[in-house]
Amino acid sequence: HKSIAVTIQFVGRFTRQDPTLGDATVIANTGIDDIDRSLAKLYAEDADWNALVEALSSAKIERQVRRADMFKGFTGDLDDIPLQTLEPKMNAVVYRTSCESWDPFQAEDLYDPGSYLGMKINPHQRVAIFATRVEEQARWTTAQHAINVTWHLHMLHWDQTSGLLYISSSAKEPFDRLAKAVCGDTARRIEGEDVFRSLHGFKRLILRNLGLTHRQGRGVRYSMYMGVDVADGLDSAKSQSRIK
Repeated sequence: HKSIAVTIQFVGRFTRQDPTLGDATVIANTGIDDIDRSLAKLYAEDADWNALVEALSSAKIERQVRRADMFKGFTGDLDDIPLQTLEPKMNAVVYRTSCESWDPFQAEDLYDPGSYLGMKINPHQRVAIFATRVEEQARWTTAQHAINVTWHLHMLHWDQTSGLLYISSSAKEPFDRLAKAVCGDTARRIEGEDVFRSLHGFKRLILRNLGLTHRQGRGVRYSMYMGVDVADGLDSAKSQSRIK
């Protein structure tokens, strides 16, 4: 099973001490690609389950405590969508800022009346969450009542120490206006080769997805590598004038 809780319960039923039985043996398929990281530690060679189970349990409890503390710090008027139900994607755009303070409430002025649904903000953690509702005419008909309604989640975090603004959103719109409204006109998006500086310090990178733009490509302008380890694509990128 891919759940660590179910796995431990299942294995525990067969590993209880019994003087009439020998040592229990568990056979697990460790070749699954999308296995949970915690399970991977348990299945590692010579893993000490007594130490690992205790550490994993403590880590989960600590995470739940931090999660509860984070939720307690939020205030605002986004009552229709409980924060506990949010499942945001793990992506974000980053802006470099030079402001002394931020004002996330300025985001409301960027949206039409009725499309802005409210905001929750944690002032201590400098995290703001708001939702918007967008209506648009269905592309497959001219009937006025055929309207598509899309709900978007927007999450902002301003790191005052580093002067960085992180914006994660389900919308695909440009976020320059939002960043400047929240942190001033000097906000500039970090893009291009500067993005890869975030990988500094990683010694054993394993790339599974790699997109390359051809600088001098005619028929082909973009190529994509996918696999267990596509590091070989980096070597070809250097020799064929391609950029990440």
